[in-house]
Amino acid sequence: MSISEQAQVGDIGTKIRLTVYDSENPADISNAVTKSISFKPKNGGVITKIAEFVTDGTDGKIECTISEDDFELAGTYSVQGYISTPSGSWHTSIKQMTINKNL
Repeated sequence: MSISEQAQVGDIGTKIRLTVYDSENPADISNAVTKSISFKPKNGGVITKIAEFVTDGTDGKIECTISEDDFELAGTYSVQGYISTPSGSWHTSIKQMTINKNL
């Protein structure tokens, strides 16, 4: 899994994108019926957002849109994607993402 985009505390409308990989190549997840991205700050609960395909899913890319209260704390967040298809369901590896503070 790779993560693109960065976010600030209190962002609204920022899109966070993940690429789901099957070994070393982007996975074809076009038949996924459930897609989500979860975030967890070091000292907080898990935030799970419904994800959408960036294109048609054949490139493994999903994204979610951040709401006002999603990133209330600056710091390092753990990020994990979840995909469910008719043949099974999978979690991506966990990666780290930094949420930056504001002045």
